[in-house]
Amino acid sequence: MKTVFIGIAGGTGSGKSTFTKRLKDYFGDNLTVLYHDNYYRRRDDLSFEKRKLINYDHPDSLETSLLIEHIVMLKHGQDVEGPLYDFAQHNLSWVRATFHNIVIERTWRELNGEDCVPNEEMAK
Repeated sequence: MKTVFIGIAGGTGSGKSTFTKRLKDYFGDNLTVLYHDNYYRRRDDLSFEKRKLINYDHPDSLETSLLIEHIVMLKHGQDVEGPLYDFAQHNLSWVRATFHNIVIERTWRELNGEDCVPNEEMAK
């Protein structure tokens, strides 16, 4: 089976999660959702209180290069052990998830009035 990638983009409150849930409900176990938010950087160097103050809307808060690496691996039929973000701890969990067929849900952040676009590496 060929892996199909679907990128879901939109601003906060635009319905990305609702749409993704409907896709997941329809396709069940034939679909895996990969959230860009799970690729926030690990910040063990900061206390919990300082981690709560991080601007998570800034692109530097994400390990997008790792996400791209994982997308390329999935595109080539390899399984990926991806990170899971623990929102209660404001840090990456030590738990990993294995991804096969994926949908990517991502809030594209806006900087200086221009939408951020996916890295060209994703197209490889």
